[in-house]
Amino acid sequence: MVLPEIFITLLSIVIIFSTLNWVIWFIRRIRSVYYRPFISDFTSKVSVVIPVYKENTKILVKTVDSILQNNPDEVILILDETEKVNMEMLKDEYGKNKIVKTHFISKPGKRPALAQGIRFSIHPIVVVVDSDTFWVGKDFLKKLIMPFSDIKVGGVGTRQIVSGENKSITQRLIDWFFDIKYSNFVPSDSISGSVLCLSGRTAAYRRSCIINVVDRLENDFFLGHKCMGGDDARLTTLVMEQGYKTVYQDNCVAMTPFSGSFFNFLKQKTRWSRNSFRTYIKSIFSKWPWKQRRFYYIMAAYHTIVPGVTLLFGLFFFVYTIYLKLYFLAFIWFIWVIFSRFIKGFSHLRKNPVDIFILPFVIVYFYLLGFIKIYAFFTMTKESWAGSRNNYVIKNGIRVMTKKN
Repeated sequence: MVLPEIFITLLSIVIIFSTLNWVIWFIRRIRSVYYRPFISDFTSKVSVVIPVYKENTKILVKTVDSILQNNPDEVILILDETEKVNMEMLKDEYGKNKIVKTHFISKPGKRPALAQGIRFSIHPIVVVVDSDTFWVGKDFLKKLIMPFSDIKVGGVGTRQIVSGENKSITQRLIDWFFDIKYSNFVPSDSISGSVLCLSGRTAAYRRSCIINVVDRLENDFFLGHKCMGGDDARLTTLVMEQGYKTVYQDNCVAMTPFSGSFFNFLKQKTRWSRNSFRTYIKSIFSKWPWKQRRFYYIMAAYHTIVPGVTLLFGLFFFVYTIYLKLYFLAFIWFIWVIFSRFIKGFSHLRKNPVDIFILPFVIVYFYLLGFIKIYAFFTMTKESWAGSRNNYVIKNGIRVMTKKN
């Protein structure tokens, strides 16, 4: 049988991209084995900044309490001007605590809230925290600032997990996703001092690194579009642009209660993918990573935004082999997909063997992610916030609600 030329071309593309993606995966995975958390006797006064928008009152209290048990020097909560109920609650709950400071902001969006909180901060280390994130342990903050003993470190990230018990399949999937990210990839990036994105759920910065770039955080544009999301990736990039390291502290665990809705998670992934494309494409085509010779950063950025898309070449190859009745090749591809996803998820399955039962769900998710990434790429300048606190876009500096969940 003479195979069509398009089949040979498609097979070649699959082999080339698969080989490249596996080589990069292998490099990052192996390097992660050599990662160790930072240990030092570094101490400093710390300001904690928490932007608040339509947060559940009980969750917000749990967040603030988990932070206060770590004895920060000030906790600054920046509330959207519509947050009257939470403001009253915070005054009732923490009104006598001089460490807790609350402020309203009229400008909508997380970036302006973060920028305002950073401006209000007065201590050398600023920790930004999402209003639904809880710190695990009373020594969280002590461990978090240890990497700053190195004067070249400008930002420190933390490990993220999904809070709660009896998790839904979607929440277990998110845990799988986080575990792989924070076990196999971020530690490797940390060794190079180039963690791509210090998650906004909890990240620490030298105030001197970020105080002069808050205007750039607030007024960030991509293809003429003013960026609303992706504040954590943008702030991380602004730190690296100045030549500082961004690193990871594995022994600092932050928990977040994610929704159990798979549809909501896909909407979040769309938003995250758009943010990733905007941030990393902008960085790769900038001078700073090349001038600083952050070649590992460039490789990791490629590995973050490209493989999800190139994965679809394999899917098209599978469909085409079925069309050509090359069932043996289709079977080989199918077995390889299961085996490869098992290999890439092995570090998670070793700790959570029961999750082997959601492996088919994981495989389906990663192929859905490929389509999401393509959609996100072609809609990079379309932006909205989607989550459990209503969906909205910002037009002319005003929050416009689009649809209630």
